[in-house]
Amino acid sequence: MPSTVALISPKGKLILVDTGFCWGGFFFGGFWALYRQLWQKAAQLLIAWVSVAVTDELFIKNSNIPGLISAVLIFYIGCMFVCGKFGNAWRLDGLLKRGYQIAAIESVHESDRT
Repeated sequence: MPSTVALISPKGKLILVDTGFCWGGFFFGGFWALYRQLWQKAAQLLIAWVSVAVTDELFIKNSNIPGLISAVLIFYIGCMFVCGKFGNAWRLDGLLKRGYQIAAIESVHESDRT
């Protein structure tokens, strides 16, 4: 059951973080991590994507091996699902490391969300 965590910054700003699937992380990956100031995750994702893109350009475009093309596609889709599954947890952890305090945790049933 998804829940929402309310966090308060040291300056008193309230932030709400969902604990379910992160659609922003799924669709935008490393750029979403940059936007959320998750510098280490953003760097890891962008390095992985650039290395695969370089590998794709050097080896796969010049070969007709469908297995290599499929491997790159599976890698990208796998990265999307990892970012979607763990994105909100990464964001919550990043905010806690920056000094935010947990104010409340609210569990909401899917049928009650609007």
